[in-house]
Amino acid sequence: MTANKVYYPAFIGGRILGVQLTIQNTTGSDITAASTNGVYYTFEGKDYQLLSLDGVTIPAGETKIINEEFREYLIPNADIKIMVDSAGLAGCVLKGQILWGV
Repeated sequence: MTANKVYYPAFIGGRILGVQLTIQNTTGSDITAASTNGVYYTFEGKDYQLLSLDGVTIPAGETKIINEEFREYLIPNADIKIMVDSAGLAGCVLKGQILWGV
């Protein structure tokens, strides 16, 4: 994992039903994401990838929205942390959303 992570507190209980990442490329060049870029959750000291940006190219000046819906819901049994790995995406603005259910 890269050192370019952002942590957000997560809810205890419920189910993770899906995740969405909006990536806005504010530069004048196309940017290709790495397979390690994406959304993760950290549980008991380990990182688990929820959404990978493997092979995603964000054209110059454009915005891409990447979604992942889970058929088998992820049910954390303790507090987790949500993390976005944005290493190598300099000049991009990322916004992540997690869909929680009960």
